Amino acid sequence: AEGDSDEHETWDSSIKYLQELPLLTSIDDKLHHIVQAINILCTSVEAFYYHHIKTAVTLSADDVLSLFVYAMISAEVPCIYSQCRLMDHFIMEEAALGEEGYALATFDTALSAILALHQNESSLSP
Repeated sequence: AEGDSDEHETWDSSIKYLQELPLLTSIDDKLHHIVQAINILCTSVEAFYYHHIKTAVTLSADDVLSLFVYAMISAEVPCIYSQCRLMDHFIMEEAALGEEGYALATFDTALSAILALHQNESSLSP
C-alpha cells in the first residue's frame, strides 16, 4: 500500500543518515546525523502504530535503543566504533548536555550491545 512505501522511505532515510557518518568531517554534522536518524526512527514507528494499529504509542528509551541497534546493524557503517569514539572525544560540553548528548549516548550504548552480540556469537562458534 502507499502508506507502507512512505514508512520504508522513512526507514531508509534514517539508515542513509547513519551511512553518511564516515563522509562527514564535522563533529557537529555527525552528531546532527545521529539525532536525525533517531528522530526519524521514532517518527516512523509512531506513524506505523497510528496508521496500522490505530493507536498512539510512546516509545521508551529501551524501545529507541532496540530500534537503533537494528538500524545500526542494517546500515553497515564502516569503522563505526571509530566514528563513535571520535564524536565522544570531541563533543562540545553544551552539546553533550542536550539532544546531541542523548543521541550519542544512545549510539554508544547501541554499539556496545552490537559488540556484545558479536562476542556472544564468537564464543558459541566451535
